[in-house]
Amino acid sequence: MTLRRLKQGESHQRIRHGASELLRLSDNFPGYHGQSGGGFHSAHDQALPNDDDLRHMAQLSHDIAKDIFGIYALRDADPDTRHRLSGGVDSQPQQPSSITTGHGSVLRK
Repeated sequence: MTLRRLKQGESHQRIRHGASELLRLSDNFPGYHGQSGGGFHSAHDQALPNDDDLRHMAQLSHDIAKDIFGIYALRDADPDTRHRLSGGVDSQPQQPSSITTGHGSVLRK
């Protein structure tokens, strides 16, 4: 296994952990939780998120986005992956058309 693959695997693990933590935090927020989660809860049933929770969620989201872009960079730096994805040897690595970077955030085009 190559170092790039190991780094991608580590990034995937961090993404999974961050997503699980985001889910755990968001489960405590008032609002719609789906049919299996009991449907709508009124604001008086659960407290609104505090500033620390919101900051933590923002940091987790940022870290997840950073890991995703890291995976793209590792994949684009791997000549075998570029060859497999493009179908050729001489193609240039390209950023996916559905996302672009901007001030550390993920933006839709």
